[in-house]
Amino acid sequence: GKTYLITKLKYSNDEYSDIEYDSKGRLTKLTDFESGKSEYYSSLVYSGNTVTISRYAGGIVDEKIVVTLGANGYASGFVYTEEYKVNGFTETYKSTAKFSHNAEGYVTKATVNSVNSSTDPLAPQTTETYTTDYTYSNGNLLREVEVDTREGRTKTYTTAYEYYTDKNYSPALDIDDFEFLLTKPSKNLLKKRTQTNSDTGSTPYISDYTYTFNAEGLPSTFTRNGDTTTISYVVK
Repeated sequence: GKTYLITKLKYSNDEYSDIEYDSKGRLTKLTDFESGKSEYYSSLVYSGNTVTISRYAGGIVDEKIVVTLGANGYASGFVYTEEYKVNGFTETYKSTAKFSHNAEGYVTKATVNSVNSSTDPLAPQTTETYTTDYTYSNGNLLREVEVDTREGRTKTYTTAYEYYTDKNYSPALDIDDFEFLLTKPSKNLLKKRTQTNSDTGSTPYISDYTYTFNAEGLPSTFTRNGDTTTISYVVK
């Protein structure tokens, strides 16, 4: 069968992303454009069992993620670093993640520890821990429960997913998040996502997804809560 690679995602506003691949069909560059100008781009470099993702803004790397791939080909962990200047001091945000998968390659647990530090001697160092548990049914991600602990306070976020069970998954929804490195994808196309959190009186945040399809049966557009993304493909 033919392999179709996504080469462009065009959004409702005047923004779009161009996507490039190497000869093995691996994503190597994702460039974001606004009003025809390149705002920033991410480059992906593959070496052995690591993938280094660098985000460039104005030609300078402002974010870097080094992903370690496990024996199953999916991320067993990553280290994310971001540096920025505040009042002449350098602030560094560093996250270290570990992932567990089941035998089929679906991610089942994520633990992320984050530290925010500064060269400013008066700035406090802050830490945060996220743990996420993932539940699956019939090859689809059904539920995510994320527990965030920051400065001794805990907050829980729960996300529930529903699918079009007659439609196959498309990477168009999450390719720009590099989700393909983390887990085997769900089998079907996402229909609805409902996010709730443990704050009293908070309202669920609901995202509804609809699609149109091309002659090959691949999604040519997806619409999330009224915002439409148009998808372009190339046959590899």
